[in-house]
Amino acid sequence: MTRIHQALAALVPGPRSDWITAHGAELATLEEPALRRRWALGVISVAVSALWAQLRTDPRSYLGGVLVKTVVAGVSVVNVLAGLALVAVFLTSEDQVLMMLALAATLVTQGTYTLVVLAGGFGSLFRTAVNLQVAASTLALVAGAIAFGIGLASNINLPTGDPEYGPMTVAMLLAIHGATSLLSFIERRNQPKLSK
Repeated sequence: MTRIHQALAALVPGPRSDWITAHGAELATLEEPALRRRWALGVISVAVSALWAQLRTDPRSYLGGVLVKTVVAGVSVVNVLAGLALVAVFLTSEDQVLMMLALAATLVTQGTYTLVVLAGGFGSLFRTAVNLQVAASTLALVAGAIAFGIGLASNINLPTGDPEYGPMTVAMLLAIHGATSLLSFIERRNQPKLSK
């Protein structure tokens, strides 16, 4: 049993020995790759079913909630890191176009601004900042989705057989960030501040 499983076992109220035995048997069963895949699919299906049931019965509970704000914070960090990676590629490679710097600036600005708004920054201008966040997120979603579609169509009909995934990835990051930001902020824009 690994240290992680031992730590989990320590959190389980007694008798722990029964739990450890049952968990060890479960891990032994999951040694076969086919059973492991089936178990993973089962866990995913349970999670999706639970989320879908919640979304179907109370869809507004996700808007502006902690879950969506956590997701948009994670996506914001990914965007900032992706933007910095684009800057590094631009500085270390030859024959790079200035558009790469523009995309990097967009990703870094989008991610940083969102993180500041999530942290409750901007003081007395917070409500204006959230309204700007909603407008920018809508623009990012539309522009990112269109750019992703154009990139996908270009790669499908590419005569050289050398697809370009970089622009599609940036467009996808912009669109995903825009969508998650809208879910996080659209119900909160008329409130004085986000709950922490």
